[in-house]
Amino acid sequence: MGGDLNDEPGSDTLEPFESDPAFLRVADELSSKNQATYSYRGDAIAIDHIFWVETDSGKYKTGSAEVVKDAPSTYSLGSSDHAALKATFEF
Repeated sequence: MGGDLNDEPGSDTLEPFESDPAFLRVADELSSKNQATYSYRGDAIAIDHIFWVETDSGKYKTGSAEVVKDAPSTYSLGSSDHAALKATFEF
């Protein structure tokens, strides 16, 4: 499951996923600065997420989470006001 969930790690919105050991938030392996996908009032925040549930038919490739943005100092990509979060999965 992934997309703009419009809330930060530790929020009431994300808590059900973050507290369930079946779910992996792939950006957790990044520093808080490096997982930011949006800038709000000058603060870089992570509001776009990918949650993964590992199964026998697929695995998350550890170390592949990355925020893609137009420049290191911006949190946007192309015409979007958000950067993109990407990760690699093996099936």
